[in-house]
Amino acid sequence: MAPMAIDTPAVHELAAIETDTRFFMRLLIGAGIAAAALVGGGVVWHENELAGGSPPAAQVEAPPAAN
Repeated sequence: MAPMAIDTPAVHELAAIETDTRFFMRLLIGAGIAAAALVGGGVVWHENELAGGSPPAAQVEAPPAAN
């Protein structure tokens, strides 16, 4: 196999592009996860509002007994 000349600046440039690509892919994935969490939280909040905003039965206190 014949020796090949390596263009060092081009290798560094490709490494920088790959690093930037990985960063933006992670950024997009993180933004997608955050958006899914916000949508999920909004659905739960909206369903609670549709139910009249009443607290769960475990949080409702019984009125004091009249003597």
